[in-house]
Amino acid sequence: MKTSRHSQRRRTTTSQRLFESIARHGVVWRPTILWVAFCCALPAHAQTKTTSETPTAPPRVAPEEVAALKKEELGVVQKLARDFPNSLEPIVLTGRVHYRHGRADEAMAIWKRVLERDPKRPRVHEDMGWFAMSKGQYEQAIEHWRQVLEIRPGAPGIHSGIARALMGSNRHAEAVDALKKEIEISPNSSFDWFLLGQEHRQQKQHEQAKAAYEKAIALDPNLTNAYYGLFTVCGRLGQRDEAKQHMATFKKLKAADMERLKDRNEAFNDLIDMRRNAAETLMFAGQAYLSAGRVDEAERLIIRATQLAPKNATYHLHAAAIAMQLKHPARAEKAFREVIRLAPENARGYSGLAHLYLQANQRLPLAKQLAQKAVALEPSAFHYYVLSWACGRNGDDAGAATAISRAVQLEPGNPRYRRIAEALKIRN
Repeated sequence: MKTSRHSQRRRTTTSQRLFESIARHGVVWRPTILWVAFCCALPAHAQTKTTSETPTAPPRVAPEEVAALKKEELGVVQKLARDFPNSLEPIVLTGRVHYRHGRADEAMAIWKRVLERDPKRPRVHEDMGWFAMSKGQYEQAIEHWRQVLEIRPGAPGIHSGIARALMGSNRHAEAVDALKKEIEISPNSSFDWFLLGQEHRQQKQHEQAKAAYEKAIALDPNLTNAYYGLFTVCGRLGQRDEAKQHMATFKKLKAADMERLKDRNEAFNDLIDMRRNAAETLMFAGQAYLSAGRVDEAERLIIRATQLAPKNATYHLHAAAIAMQLKHPARAEKAFREVIRLAPENARGYSGLAHLYLQANQRLPLAKQLAQKAVALEPSAFHYYVLSWACGRNGDDAGAATAISRAVQLEPGNPRYRRIAEALKIRN
């Protein structure tokens, strides 16, 4: 980033002097720490709409690449366990990595040792439940998932798992009850509505089945098998025209599914999944090191995560935050721009880049535009704070006062925002 001579010569205003004073003396503001805390409050796996990571013409997968990736991921979690011997989280993660790599017995042994030390580990019980489910051990799966619900009664996905185990045990009435509980927690789960339709159809409750299938396709119009379910129950209900329409849609979607399967490269798609999972593991490790103050180690892992999952905007956001903390503005700028490119609806990319420019006293008009975009996308207190700062640096006293007042309205208990608002009133 090059310093603008125009910005250096800009007329100094009341709010501009206030923010410069704040920046020099730290009276009410610590910019890098504030931004890093705001950014890293996002979970590493936060949902962000990005483009697909799978190219249309996948190349051949080299076995040595798969082996190297597995070795890298396992090495990271094993080192994490050594570096944090008093924490169970790295051990839990090590079990999960073993499980994903096809070493289920080692994973189970690790998870059992974890539960001996701390039996109230919902994620461990959840994973062990799915392992039991994969072995057809339905009662064991149900027992593990009920343990999850004792610890976290509203945990999403657990009643759904119990329902599938009950279905496998031919306990269909109980499965319906479990699915209804899941839908109370996750009302927009199209697959659970589909399963509910299947169970009602199994019990010849055709009206209820039809309603469940219709809800499923309302949530996901491409849920192929729900149309076959509707074809079946409409036929049972004597609704022949509807049945015919649903069969036509089913055939159309099924043909499209088969075409996709024909072009599917299983080995390459597995590699994409492995990269994505490894990136999530490295992000977790990076955050652990960051919390322990080992920022250089954290940055190395998070940058590697962005290389493994280059279209995950949230990972680039974390990379930008750490680059700011380490005072690497060029790296931070590049990462923020990548966030904006990948996820233009994510306000934090714009506010982060604005924050970076304001901190460097560079590209100030652009910083104000970016802050305005962030507020338009997500009118949070923090984004109004950044906008107030940007207005002040651009000589817009009225805009600075208005924006910080809005921040105070949204977070009245935030002392930082209140002090800035009061200072602006006094200086104006």
